[in-house]
Amino acid sequence: MSCALLVLMLLGDVRADAFALLDAGLYAQAEVLVLEANALDERTVDGTPNADVLLVARLTRGDAIGACSVLLDVLEALDRGKVPSKALAEQIDSRWLMPWGLAPIMPEGADKEMLLQLLATTVSTSKRVDGVRGALRSILTLQFDPAAQHAPTPWRDAALALAGDDRQRRAARGRLQRTTVDPQEQAWRLHIIGRSHLVEQSPGSQRRGLVHLSRIAAESELRESHPRLALHALRILMESTSGEAKERVRAEYEALRTVLRTRLENVT
Repeated sequence: MSCALLVLMLLGDVRADAFALLDAGLYAQAEVLVLEANALDERTVDGTPNADVLLVARLTRGDAIGACSVLLDVLEALDRGKVPSKALAEQIDSRWLMPWGLAPIMPEGADKEMLLQLLATTVSTSKRVDGVRGALRSILTLQFDPAAQHAPTPWRDAALALAGDDRQRRAARGRLQRTTVDPQEQAWRLHIIGRSHLVEQSPGSQRRGLVHLSRIAAESELRESHPRLALHALRILMESTSGEAKERVRAEYEALRTVLRTRLENVT
């Protein structure tokens, strides 16, 4: 830990100082400050202290697994009527308990089991928040968790679109089709619909899935609003093409990855 962060912890209000760091764009420092303070606070026994700070920092940095590890604590507070901070309100759609800017949560990767263990921990939550827990488990395992039926509509439909049976997937994709939403939400919905089609094995469904994902990368408004979903879409497209088309997609993928890497380096 840096001397500056140690001084902040010893002399300051950790929460106020963490939000000051967020306001300054120092997301990693805000996260470290909170984590170090939590480790020193032996009085804390329930939930994750200042989970909203950690969530904002991790969403901004594109740390999907880390964000999901504190997401339920934050959603539980919101569902019980706690007024979100300005920084959190910019990240969470309180109506649906949904962070539209969440990076892709995929059913693979080294951190999947860690998150599944966290989601399996029994804690007292509202029915809607337990529904989000079930939806996350469904998305990670591609096996529908019945608890997801109680999740807010977009979460439930994402779980059904990816982990339901054929009829449930088709119905959920229909409900996820929206055109009058902001670009970030639209990108998220296209991402789920595209992945849902790719779950199926017919050539037609595979093509439809790629078409939906390609929109995120091809339409500038969607790409700028959700670059991590655009990067994921380009990776899938790169794996699904060949020849000159594959090289063009690869060039776009590398260019966007460089942009995101530069942004991440600037988000300290």
